[in-house]
Amino acid sequence: MLKGVNAAVVDISTRAQDGDFNGGETLVYGLKEGGVQLADSRGAIPADVMAVVEDYTAKISSGEIVVPEEKPAQ
Repeated sequence: MLKGVNAAVVDISTRAQDGDFNGGETLVYGLKEGGVQLADSRGAIPADVMAVVEDYTAKISSGEIVVPEEKPAQ
């Protein structure tokens, strides 16, 4: 997994420049926002597995699959 910190920096910088960032709020940058992504595997992940990963990435990004923010109690 790779953190896309640049997505947050660009978004917050743009909001601040446009006068649309007041601070004091928690912003979440997930798959949809480019905040996390799969690191380059340099071909180590087979194409069929990557197809499944890309399918789930699209479903999570679109909201079709909702990933819980908290770990369930055990």
